[in-house]
Amino acid sequence: MYIMATLLSFDHFQNTGFRPAAERWRNMLKSDEASMSFVTNYTIPFVERYKDNPWLWSIDICNEPDWVYENPECGQIPWDRISYFMAINAAAIHENSKILVTVGLSSSKYNVDGSGYEGNKVSDSYLQSLYPNPNAYLDFWSPHYYTWVGEWFGVPFYVKPYGSRQGNSSSGYYGGWGLDNSKPAIIAEFSATGTNNTDRQYIRTQERPEQNNIISDFENAYLNGWQGVMPWTSNGVDSNGDLNDMKPATNYMWKKYGDIIFPHL
Repeated sequence: MYIMATLLSFDHFQNTGFRPAAERWRNMLKSDEASMSFVTNYTIPFVERYKDNPWLWSIDICNEPDWVYENPECGQIPWDRISYFMAINAAAIHENSKILVTVGLSSSKYNVDGSGYEGNKVSDSYLQSLYPNPNAYLDFWSPHYYTWVGEWFGVPFYVKPYGSRQGNSSSGYYGGWGLDNSKPAIIAEFSATGTNNTDRQYIRTQERPEQNNIISDFENAYLNGWQGVMPWTSNGVDSNGDLNDMKPATNYMWKKYGDIIFPHL
C-alpha cells in the first residue's frame, strides 16, 4: 500500500463549530509571509523526514481547494492567493526531494483551460506567473469525480483524460475530459460503490457499459488512458462505500492486468 500524503484540505478553511481555526488558515493564504512560514515550518520538515520512505509516492498539497474559492463558509479566497500557496509548496517539495506533487481538484472545472471551463488554476504557466520559479509545477493531474460532476463535465472513466469534451448532459459526453496532455492523469477520488444510474445518463450510448459498476469503472479508466484510480473511502464513513465495495474491482484488475500493476522489471 502506497501513500499520497495530503497536507491540507478545504475544510481547514471551513467556518464550522468543529473548525475554530478556520479564520487563521484563511489569513495564512492571504499573506505571502505566512504562506512561506507554512512551507518552512511544515512542508520542508515533512519532506525531509519522509523523502526516502519507499511507501510515500506523492503529495497532494491541498484537497479540493475549489471550495476555498467558491464557498462562503470556506472564505472565498481568490485563486491567485490559493495558487500562490500551491506554487511555493510545489517548488519546495521539488527542491528538497524527488516526491511527486499534485493538487486534487474536485472536478475538471478549474483544471482545464478553454471554453466551458474556468481555467487551469494549477497549470505550470499559472503557478509560475504567481511565483517565478521553474520548480513550481505539478507532476500529474489528479481530479476527483462524484455524480454531481457528470452533468457538467462527463464521467471520466468513459472518456479519455485528454482531448476536448464532446456531447452534452442530455445525450451524454464523449471524447476527452479536457486535461492538458503534458502530464499523466489519475482519477484521485470517486465513490467506491462505482457509478450509478444517474452517472449512466451522462455517458454517451456508445460508451456505456452493459451495467455500471466499480469493475467497469476501473477497467474503462485504464482502457481510456488514465494512469490510475483511487476510490473513496476505505472505512465507510459516508454513503460512498469502503474497501469491500472496491475489492471486486481490485481483484479483477490484478488478475487481468497484473503485469501492468506490477511489471516484471
